[in-house]
Amino acid sequence: MEKSVKTLLDLADAPEDVEILLGLDPDDVENYRNLPHTYFVAPERWGYANLHRYYTALGDFAQGEWLFLWNDDALMETQGWDTELLSLPSDVLVADFQSFHSPSLCCFPAVRVEAVDAVGGFSLHTNHCDTYWQDIGHATGTIRALNSYVNHQRYDVSGQNQDTTWHESQAGYRTSEYYGVEIQHLIGLDIETIRGIL
Repeated sequence: MEKSVKTLLDLADAPEDVEILLGLDPDDVENYRNLPHTYFVAPERWGYANLHRYYTALGDFAQGEWLFLWNDDALMETQGWDTELLSLPSDVLVADFQSFHSPSLCCFPAVRVEAVDAVGGFSLHTNHCDTYWQDIGHATGTIRALNSYVNHQRYDVSGQNQDTTWHESQAGYRTSEYYGVEIQHLIGLDIETIRGIL
């Protein structure tokens, strides 16, 4: 995680303006207590199936204009990514940081806080937080691909593959649930909400 965050700060034009928010499980606290970042500790280990709960909880702490979904198995590759993000016009609500691993997918969206607030949280209905904002962005015409790139090392940055969350993700993304009637209906309502703030 420290290596991952370091790339964000080292390649930012204004690292002092980048707020790092960490979502931790109770057994993570001792490892990260002394880092100079704000962190949220889940009341219990929520795990990969509840990824959206971590992101939504972290959004409550954010002070900035954008919320950037980030994982500890990602490395920023582009100098000035923050300048590019902040230069986007106001009608762009979802910024798509390009992933070398999955170039056709929006794996690392940055979302304007006003959009997150409008729907009540970063991703209330599904742990597919990235796909959720990708779909909303495309449906509303508010997504923009950036020229900033992320190296998504899905086998974890350490190369040891000892991360419990990584192993949980290999068990399956439950895409059938995401594309089921209930979740798609809820996403449809959120799309209409976003259209209402444009």
